[in-house]
Amino acid sequence: MSTPQAFKAALLAAKSVSYSSGASGLFLVRVLERLGIANEVKAKLVSPRPGEVVGPVVARGDAEIGIQQLSELLPVAGIDIIGPLPAELQRKIAYGASVLPATTQRDAAQEFVKSLRSPAAAAIIKKKGMDPV
Repeated sequence: MSTPQAFKAALLAAKSVSYSSGASGLFLVRVLERLGIANEVKAKLVSPRPGEVVGPVVARGDAEIGIQQLSELLPVAGIDIIGPLPAELQRKIAYGASVLPATTQRDAAQEFVKSLRSPAAAAIIKKKGMDPV
């Protein structure tokens, strides 16, 4: 899965594929269109149940391949995580934290934001499948 070609081949070879209808799924549809396989993969789509993430769909055997953010897949038992999308197909999502001017808990909010920048928080963020900055 380290190249777009390998990713494309794996999706075409799979009997069933699952991805979300949320932001990550919408992004994936654009990737599949770029690879020229959107219709082929859509024909194999096993949608998660309402409110469900992709991992359990794969864990119960309803789909051979599931694609979702790593942080959503890591806590799911019964699946093998192959790895991230090839670098050329990825889009990083940045999350930010700040203290709003009208807050009534300014000191606590500033401490919280400061703690998110700590080495301890970075280790936890990494363990949960995200890249701290």
